[in-house]
Amino acid sequence: MIKNLMINYINFLGFLKSNKDILFQEFKRKEELKVLLQAEKVITVFQPILSLEDGETVGFEILNRPQRTELFPTVENFYDYVGRSHNVLMVERFLRNLSLERYSEQIKSSPCHKDQLVFLNIQPQVLADPTYQSGKTLEMLAIHNLSPDKVVLELTEKGRD
Repeated sequence: MIKNLMINYINFLGFLKSNKDILFQEFKRKEELKVLLQAEKVITVFQPILSLEDGETVGFEILNRPQRTELFPTVENFYDYVGRSHNVLMVERFLRNLSLERYSEQIKSSPCHKDQLVFLNIQPQVLADPTYQSGKTLEMLAIHNLSPDKVVLELTEKGRD
């Protein structure tokens, strides 16, 4: 038994050595993701959704754009990584809360938008996550004094926000 453990250990060390560059890059991306989120280095934009009938604004799609970094030079790089990672639910919750917080602040300065629809993107992987808990978005809406009747959840086509 000890011989098998030693063989497995040696094989594992060989695996680590042959994949050290890939593993180190993955480690760096995960750390950079943490830094971006902890420092809230995310720009939130409110893209107007217009009625085709009269051109009036019916709501806003809330989009989060992380600060560009060496490992995430584009928004696509960031969301592609998040979509492939084991952190998609955690990132999704964090960004959804940040979106709602910032939208709530925006409404305080522009109350005329209070009754408009809010469009939030959700990655499909989130719904399949075994730790997903229904009702979390409702809790966030209540915290930020926003009505669930005004929220539209959109499934993203790709792994991005």
